[in-house]
Amino acid sequence: YILTKYSSPGWEKEFASEGELKQELYKHICLMCREGEPPDMDPVDSFSSVDDLLYTACGCEYGVEEIES
Repeated sequence: YILTKYSSPGWEKEFASEGELKQELYKHICLMCREGEPPDMDPVDSFSSVDDLLYTACGCEYGVEEIES
């Protein structure tokens, strides 16, 4: 997997597993997003899906690409 930060051109990190990717992405999600703010957002945690993490206000500035092996 490749995690890219849209607001910072050239920022990319590569991960061997989805679990490692989710751990890194979760580090970039603020407390408000983790708790489900604004009210129409669901709370997320380190076990949430990649899609749920990307759907947060903090996570939407990231993109994930799956690398075929």
